[in-house]
Amino acid sequence: MKILVVGGGTAGLMSSMMLKTRFPKYQIDMVCSKKIGIIGVGEGSTEHWTDFAEYVGIDTQEMIKATDATFKVGILFKDWGVPDYMHSIQDGYNLQLGNQYPYIFGNIIQDNSHSNEMSSKSFWDNKINKFYVENRQIPVSQYHFNTFKLNEFLTEQTLEKGVNIINDEITDVNLSQDGGIESVASADTVYNYDFYIDCTGFKKMLISKLGAEWKSHSEYLATNSAVVFQTPDTDEYNMWSLSQAMKCGWMFRTPTYGRWGNGYIYDSSLLTPDEAIEEVEEVLGFKITVGKHLKFDPGALDRSWIKNCCAVGLSSSFIEPLEASSIGASIQQMFMLIHSLSNYNETSIKKYKTLLYYILYVLEKIQNFGRK
Repeated sequence: MKILVVGGGTAGLMSSMMLKTRFPKYQIDMVCSKKIGIIGVGEGSTEHWTDFAEYVGIDTQEMIKATDATFKVGILFKDWGVPDYMHSIQDGYNLQLGNQYPYIFGNIIQDNSHSNEMSSKSFWDNKINKFYVENRQIPVSQYHFNTFKLNEFLTEQTLEKGVNIINDEITDVNLSQDGGIESVASADTVYNYDFYIDCTGFKKMLISKLGAEWKSHSEYLATNSAVVFQTPDTDEYNMWSLSQAMKCGWMFRTPTYGRWGNGYIYDSSLLTPDEAIEEVEEVLGFKITVGKHLKFDPGALDRSWIKNCCAVGLSSSFIEPLEASSIGASIQQMFMLIHSLSNYNETSIKKYKTLLYYILYVLEKIQNFGRK
C-alpha cells in the first residue's frame, strides 16, 4: 500500500512515524510546503506523548535536549472563581500541601520521596543529563516543548524512519468514481496513492472534498480567538502548565528551556485583539511582542474517515489548547487508525467513528470541567 500524508505539522509528522512503524514495508510519503508555517497553539503534551514516543522509538533524553523541553505533571488552574487547584496530575506528585496545591516536585529520582526543592533552571542544566541517563526513574510522561524545535526534531526522526518528505504545496484534490480520492496535485506534480492522511490543519483540504462537515461546538465553548506570544527566560520553571482565568477567556503559560510560550484564548464577541493585548500586559506587568493572532471555530468533523482518506489533528477537530488536547487526540486517532487500516472496510470506518466520537466527547467534558 502507498500512503500519502499531506501536511508537515506535528500531526503530519507523528502520523508518518506511526504509519511507518506499523507498516515498515508500505511506502509512506509526506508532502508539505516550507512556505506554510506552524500553528503552534500551545506548547505542551498530555500523557499520550509517552505512548507515542515509546511506540516509534524516540529517545526521551534526546528529545528533551533537542526541543528545549521541560517537565509537566499537570495543569494549575488559577483565578477561576474557586481556590486554585491542580488537575490531571500523574501518580507520584499528588501528595497534598494544605488546601490547594499538590506537592509536585522533590527528590524523586531514587525513592519517590519529596523535598522542599522547586523546579529550576539549575535542575535542567545540572541534573537532567546525569540523573535521567543513569537512573531513568523520573516519573514524568508529559512535557512542555518549544513548538518550532519540536517540529525540527520530529522531521529528523521521520526521515530516519524512512519516510520520504516532499517539499511541495498541494492545491487540488481529484476524486475517483467511487467517491474517494484518486490523486492530489500541486502546480507541477500529481500524487497518486492508495490512502491519504489529511493533516492540512484548519484548511481540511482533502477531507472536505469528500463531504465531511464541521460541527461547531461554539454553543458550549465561546472562546474562538487567541493572541500568542513569547516571554523571556526565567530562573525557575514550573512543572505544570498555567491556566489563568482572564476577563473574557483564559491565558496559558508554558515554560521551555530558554523562553516561555504564552497565549490568551478569548471570546472575540467580547474583546478585540488590542484589548486582549492590553489585558495581558496589565496582568503580567510588562509589554509583550505578539507572535500571532488566531481565529478558530471549536468543534469537530462529522466524519474524520471517509473512503480512502482520514483527517488527523486540527483538520479533524479542535476544541482549544486547554489540557494540550490536540496532540493527545492526534496520537489516539493514529493508534486507532493503524490498528484498523489493514483490509479496512465500512465496518472498520464506522467503528473508528464511534471510538473517535467518544474520545472527543470526553475531551469536551474535560474542557468544561476545567472551568468550573
